[in-house]
Amino acid sequence: MTKTNNDAEQWKVFREDKATPDQILKYYGIFMPPVPVADLARELGVSVQEPINAGWLAALNSSGPRPYLYLCVDSPERKNYAIAHELGHLLLHPFGVYRDLTFHEDEKDEEAHKFAIQLLLPERMLRTAAQVYRNDTVKLSELFRVPDHLLRIRLAGILGL
Repeated sequence: MTKTNNDAEQWKVFREDKATPDQILKYYGIFMPPVPVADLARELGVSVQEPINAGWLAALNSSGPRPYLYLCVDSPERKNYAIAHELGHLLLHPFGVYRDLTFHEDEKDEEAHKFAIQLLLPERMLRTAAQVYRNDTVKLSELFRVPDHLLRIRLAGILGL
């Protein structure tokens, strides 16, 4: 993975290299939960803002020189997911504006969703934590700071639970 002189431009390298969530976490030395996704977004040079009553859950504007991410979700867990989902759009999809009403509107949303789950709940971390907490989804959701339903989806995909 190439390192830029300016970490605020590193998202461009990740995008060009088609970096996986695991590669991004390794690059930043993130090996323990929870994944500090808001800090990660800022490290990548993404401006994270929280407008009031915008009419959607989250949005990304990557059409200018600096990406802007807008959050309109309430809980910290949903914010973490929204940030990770919009980072998925930034790194996987053409530049432009993405507004998410449900996070599951089309194929691009499904790709961003998969990216978000892999970023927030990396398989290696989740397998280890699931053993320690004996698959207790409440404790695991708290540890990873993600919505419970997302944790259940990821556990089912990884462990078949």
